[in-house]
Amino acid sequence: LHLCDRRQRQMCIRDRLSDDERKLIELIYFKNLTIEECGKYLGITHQAVSKKRKRILCKLYKLLK
Repeated sequence: LHLCDRRQRQMCIRDRLSDDERKLIELIYFKNLTIEECGKYLGITHQAVSKKRKRILCKLYKLLK
């Protein structure tokens, strides 16, 4: 993909995620927190983090299709 196309796609995807979804992705994939650490940070169980992560990844997959 061309750089402009990539940036446009990233912006489009970012705009379609909620603040909570973006925060969770940031914590897991950019700050390298574990599922358990994310749960503690967000005040939710690790099971809830895992379920949210899976939903977000499915949403991202559909957006990228």
